[in-house]
Amino acid sequence: MNISEAQAFVETNKFRVTDQNNYARCVDGRYMDEGMGAIAMPGADAELLVAAFATVQLLALPLSEEQVLQSVVKTVGGTRNFYFHTDDHAVSDAKEMGMGCGHIKNSIVACGDYGITEVQARYIKYALIKLSSEGARQVVLHGNHEETAVIIVDSYSWSVKPKQTLESNQVREAFVFHRTLSEKRSKELAGCLFAALGGSSTVSEGDVFLALINKMQKQLNETVSRLAKDLPVYHVQITEYGQVYMA
Repeated sequence: MNISEAQAFVETNKFRVTDQNNYARCVDGRYMDEGMGAIAMPGADAELLVAAFATVQLLALPLSEEQVLQSVVKTVGGTRNFYFHTDDHAVSDAKEMGMGCGHIKNSIVACGDYGITEVQARYIKYALIKLSSEGARQVVLHGNHEETAVIIVDSYSWSVKPKQTLESNQVREAFVFHRTLSEKRSKELAGCLFAALGGSSTVSEGDVFLALINKMQKQLNETVSRLAKDLPVYHVQITEYGQVYMA
């Protein structure tokens, strides 16, 4: 996908962020339009668990696994608002929840590269099973990866769908990462983690937020290097009025 094609892709696929779609999806390009969340980040809400545990590890925060999990659940507004995904290539097994997501699978299999321990990785697998049994939403994506670019979005008001149908009926896909909304959700998570500390640490809420952002960016870079290393990367800003600026 060249830059002019990326511009047309964003112009066609942008959509307003509303209260109804203000929930997470992965950066995966295989999502269909129906029920699509605006907050596009690697791993969807499962990434909050990975980033939170990496932050706990980095800052040596005195938080239990359950406290981290409950902080993430609080951030998304309850278990039924927790979104993640698998795909139809993954093993259909209740013990392998989310393993069709390349980002989450890699964070489990190569946990050290994502800044978490093997114990934390095992707990994340357990947590996804637990959350799913309590009403969390695992979306099943279909088909093979056909993404031809990585698109990074900055906007508070607009998001971008990852799939475009051309006039020829060909389908064009991209990995879409919504940086603005992901950072907004990270800030909310930082507040929940800080509250869970209850004064038991000398770090500030700002310290927790900066560590989360740092870890999420490193984890994103790790996944891009594994799944999209040869693809062009485009940065797009979308104004309140829907004007698109590509770089």
